[in-house]
Amino acid sequence: MIDITFRSKKQPEKGDLLVSDPFANDLYFSRSVVLLCDHDKSGSFGFVLNNMLDVKLHDLVPKFPNKETRLALGGPVDKDSIFYIHSFENITRSQKICRNLFFGGDFQAIIDRIKEKPENNSKIRFFLGYSGWSANQLTEEMKNNAWVVSDTIDYKDVFLSNDKSLWKKIMAQLGKKFELMSNFPIDPNNN
Repeated sequence: MIDITFRSKKQPEKGDLLVSDPFANDLYFSRSVVLLCDHDKSGSFGFVLNNMLDVKLHDLVPKFPNKETRLALGGPVDKDSIFYIHSFENITRSQKICRNLFFGGDFQAIIDRIKEKPENNSKIRFFLGYSGWSANQLTEEMKNNAWVVSDTIDYKDVFLSNDKSLWKKIMAQLGKKFELMSNFPIDPNNN
């Protein structure tokens, strides 16, 4: 018999991926994968990687050089602001998340890097809003089995993935019981 309890053995850390409960039926977090950009005793924040919008960044920021860059809905907090993660080193005011993954920084420097080399556009992701948790809120959600944690980050998933198949892929990588759960329907009544 396979234990199908949705429980993470790992506690979240900055740079991990949070993978939502297969039955979460939430506008922002249903079948979502969240990159955790910070996590400490005062709270946590990150971005939903697989909730793309039909909005181009250039429509909101006309000076951005790539007209095809899409935005993702990063979460329910501060949805009127644009945030970004990238893999550019030496960007003033950017904050390191893990390895060569950074949050924010000098936006003009980002634009300059993309103008210099258009292929650099694949090293950055933009989000409207973010996902945030107050002190102990994420810990409580973990106790209630709302999330499992993956510490295996593939940079192609962070920068190039743009659909709900990312959730299934990460779930399957977590092991046999999670691979089984990755095939559950969102609504068990539709089985």
